[in-house]
Amino acid sequence: MSNTNNPRIVADEIIQAIEKVSNETNAMPILRIAVGNDSKKYSRLKKELQDNEFHKVIRGDLLR
Repeated sequence: MSNTNNPRIVADEIIQAIEKVSNETNAMPILRIAVGNDSKKYSRLKKELQDNEFHKVIRGDLLR
């Protein structure tokens, strides 16, 4: 079984982002959307950790 997100879930998130930006005056474009637990985890960690620490986490997760 794959750990990837269902393409429909990703598509729905993209559609919601487009609708949000198109319905708001002076809305900033949404450049990234975190979909799924891994994506949200890494997005949060990227903000919180220094690059070398973040890369250690990524390597550790990939080598599990």
